[in-house]
Amino acid sequence: METRIHLCGRLEVEWEGERLEPALPGNQGRLLFAYLVLHRDRLVRRDELLEVLWPGEAAPSSPEAVLSSPLSRLRKALGPGRLAGRGELSLTLPPTVLVDWEAAFRGMRDAQAAVEQERWRDGLAAWGQDGARIA
Repeated sequence: METRIHLCGRLEVEWEGERLEPALPGNQGRLLFAYLVLHRDRLVRRDELLEVLWPGEAAPSSPEAVLSSPLSRLRKALGPGRLAGRGELSLTLPPTVLVDWEAAFRGMRDAQAAVEQERWRDGLAAWGQDGARIA
């Protein structure tokens, strides 16, 4: 089954055939999920997640308590074994996941490399004539 995550525009999450975005817990949970998707190649510290939710602001008086609730609801929404860790968290996605932002970035990078090497046709093909490379 396919796993597709659309972070650009309206958040959509189809994880191995199951739509998960309705179960994601509010704006904070969706923001945490998006951050964890984009940083899934490493462990993410809780203080980073606090900065995601309250950028440049003073965190609430009890930040750990405030962060625990959306993380707990996110774990429940994702299901067992998908969000691991306590002090440092990691999101485990299937190896064949398609994340729209990453696909767009790869297409842009491939197109730019082709143009720099004066391979105009390859550049257009890499990006897609109408920019519609994102599946």
